[in-house]
Amino acid sequence: MTPEAAVVPPLGGEIISAPGPAVAVVLGEPPRSRRGLLGAAVGFLVVAAGPPLLLDGVWNATLALAAVYGLMGLSMVVLTGYVGQLSLMPATFVGVGAFASADLVSRLATPFWVAVPLAALVTVPVALVIGIVALRLKGLYLAIMTLVFADVLQEFLFKQSWFAGEGGSVDAPRPFLAGIDFKSDKVYYFLVVIVAMVFVVLVRNFSRSRSARACYAVRDNESTAQALGINVAKYKLMAFALHGFIAGFAGALFAHWQWSVSAGGQRPQFGLEFSLTLVFFTILGGVRSIWGPFVGAAIWVVLVQRLLAGSPNGQNIALSIFGLLVLGTMLYRPAGLVGVATDAMRRLRAGRAS
Repeated sequence: MTPEAAVVPPLGGEIISAPGPAVAVVLGEPPRSRRGLLGAAVGFLVVAAGPPLLLDGVWNATLALAAVYGLMGLSMVVLTGYVGQLSLMPATFVGVGAFASADLVSRLATPFWVAVPLAALVTVPVALVIGIVALRLKGLYLAIMTLVFADVLQEFLFKQSWFAGEGGSVDAPRPFLAGIDFKSDKVYYFLVVIVAMVFVVLVRNFSRSRSARACYAVRDNESTAQALGINVAKYKLMAFALHGFIAGFAGALFAHWQWSVSAGGQRPQFGLEFSLTLVFFTILGGVRSIWGPFVGAAIWVVLVQRLLAGSPNGQNIALSIFGLLVLGTMLYRPAGLVGVATDAMRRLRAGRAS
């Protein structure tokens, strides 16, 4: 048997042998049975059904936005958490999906249910172009490259009338289907939650696949993975494609959540600030956890949209608070808030067993 390449499992992850030559790779979270996943999904849906029944319409809109943001963060989990590629342009992919869906619905009279997945597919080639260039770069140089591409797309895509509309704004109406009017924030909230759950299940299933284990090997030690015969370029491009698709889908939902999409003026809507926000709350929740982005997004959105909404500099204050929280998380709890909760549950179970 080929000697195993030892990998120290960070963040309390479990070591699992990859297919082919024996190599230990790290999963981002401990394995759960299908029954456990089903229970978690049902529990999530039950909890998610509570706000529309107990809270007003403003809260429904706020929590719908949190779910959309969580889906954006889930795209970061696939790219950064699973394959270790750092991108500072997730908001650019969100913007491509947002404008593509708005254009399809408003300009081409495409049904919402067709336009949203098509908008996500439109984002994939853009992500693959970035991924191809990223194959030659790592770390800081990769992050700088994504910033450059984000600026290029901001200038040559989001400022073009054929894509971003006259004046840089395109209407994004919500759908009406089978007697259900999704103009209501309460109904749209349920739609977003269901879509988010579908992607959570899909990403969770991917995280247990052979392809994902190869991604983990690339993330933990790229040279060793390549020496063991893993096609590093293939799995990096796969991660970029999934990242773009999920971010584009979330961008489409975001555009219809706010009824229109705008490129912004001096402060671009899908610029660096938005990208850093996505990165921050994903790290805070847990960049290797499926649930981490949703936890971080909920904290961020509630903080900005509700608790600090009345403050003149509410968003700046929230960004400062989040910066401190993320710094503390990176220094002391790299697994994020989900990792803290997981460790607490493990200690609780261990105490009960003893």
